[in-house]
Amino acid sequence: MPVNVESASMSAMPFELPVECATETHEIIQWALLKEKHYRALRNPLYLSEVQRHGMTSTWRLRVCRWMFETAKEFELQMDTVFGALHFLDQYLSVHSVDRVTLQLLGMICMWTASKMHEGKPILLEEMALMCERKFSRSQMVDAEAQLVRLIGFRFNPPNVFTMARDFVNELPFEEDDKDRRANCVASVFNLLERVVEDISSLECSVSSLAKAAVQLVAKSEYNFTVPELLQALKTVQIEERAYRAAFKTVRGAYFGTPSVSTRTQTAQAAAPNMMKPLKSLTQSPTAIEQVPAFHDETPSSPSNDPDDSYLICTETLSPSPSQAPPAPARTTASTSSTIGITRSASSPARSETETEQPNKRPRKATM
Repeated sequence: MPVNVESASMSAMPFELPVECATETHEIIQWALLKEKHYRALRNPLYLSEVQRHGMTSTWRLRVCRWMFETAKEFELQMDTVFGALHFLDQYLSVHSVDRVTLQLLGMICMWTASKMHEGKPILLEEMALMCERKFSRSQMVDAEAQLVRLIGFRFNPPNVFTMARDFVNELPFEEDDKDRRANCVASVFNLLERVVEDISSLECSVSSLAKAAVQLVAKSEYNFTVPELLQALKTVQIEERAYRAAFKTVRGAYFGTPSVSTRTQTAQAAAPNMMKPLKSLTQSPTAIEQVPAFHDETPSSPSNDPDDSYLICTETLSPSPSQAPPAPARTTASTSSTIGITRSASSPARSETETEQPNKRPRKATM
């Protein structure tokens, strides 16, 4: 049965920590662990087989994840934002079945919503329209976000594996004046966690266990920390041993390029269920932070029961493929990916007018 995020029976989060904290960093970590323990929004690791009825495979999710990470680099977003969007995506897919077109829209909406929660300069609605070449109207995007917000219950800040990993790295015994090595360690851990969370089997592990396993593996393999040093540095991160071993197996597989194949990530059966009833059309996003844009949507082409490639806005990104996803390649800052919609350039007329009016707006990269 799919996970009901509204009826998940979990105790209320207390207002005091169960242990005394000697430092501020220790206190931050303990609050994060406590929040994870009592967080109500759950993700179902079996949603491919138990919920999805439109032929979705793990490869669909893999490619959406890669698009999210590449979009974050294009927009200079934090990795915490990407994981928040991915968490929203998995929450929705744990309850509702989607087809390829709906999945593309959902991935965009999750990134849009997460950026408004975590970024000082989030993605704008106009930029969303340009990304999909306006194949989705403004009202469709606003309605989709309203459905997402209703499902997650306005809980926009789930336990975040990248946030926890950064806090754990700060506990490692680097020299005080060796900030560069610590920053490089954070970057290495983040690069590893990108590949970890792309694998749907990571949903079987808690975010704290994945973060701790990634930090310990990178610190031992690349920075020559000993096991006693790591145990002493992360002694405040108490995780059940069996859960940690399962997470370490997943992280190790991603680190060495041989991710374990989970029996839970099976291809869903092909049958069409009743979808969520659409909400009444809204005039503004339920989490809107900008003024109503001046642009007007072009009338989107109406989808048929069997949409062809001319309607799909990223056929390469979400094209049918084998259920077994290949290992994620190593990423670099100069890497590129197939995108949802058009490639935006610095000379784009739609961008130049906006940037002229807002000179303090963050710069964008020329290519994706």
